[in-house]
Amino acid sequence: MPAPTVICAWCETTMSEGDPAEPVTHGICRMCMVNASGRELVTLAAEDADCFDMLPFGLVQLDADDCIVIYNRAESELSGCRQEDVLGKRFFDEIAPCTNVTEFRGVLDSLRATGRPALRRMRFAFRFGEDDAEPTLAEIVMTYDPETSRATLLIKAT
Repeated sequence: MPAPTVICAWCETTMSEGDPAEPVTHGICRMCMVNASGRELVTLAAEDADCFDMLPFGLVQLDADDCIVIYNRAESELSGCRQEDVLGKRFFDEIAPCTNVTEFRGVLDSLRATGRPALRRMRFAFRFGEDDAEPTLAEIVMTYDPETSRATLLIKAT
């Protein structure tokens, strides 16, 4: 089977050239791993969850039902939610209801609707904790992998 081109989901650097007839897949390049393992993440869909804990930004991975399957250490620190408390929970309903809006969930739904590997970059204001708390502005990269039906959210507070 021909190999696809792999692009870094965070910085969009081409990590490896593949067959142009194959859909592009997403990973995270060595430069974006900064203080991590010193190796590239070739695919966001099949990596070991422990590897994601080394990332210098938040990562949330959702299954086809929007249940959290991976929630890395950086995202736990940013949100104040413990990893063990969020795994298996529905992201939009139970963990981050502020994202259950067209500007966030609608974007993810549109990526899924393509039926192809997809990536979207955006900014979003998260509301953690109390209703009157100041929102946290974050840079978001969303990817979708139709082979696994997983969506990955990369999150960095700005």
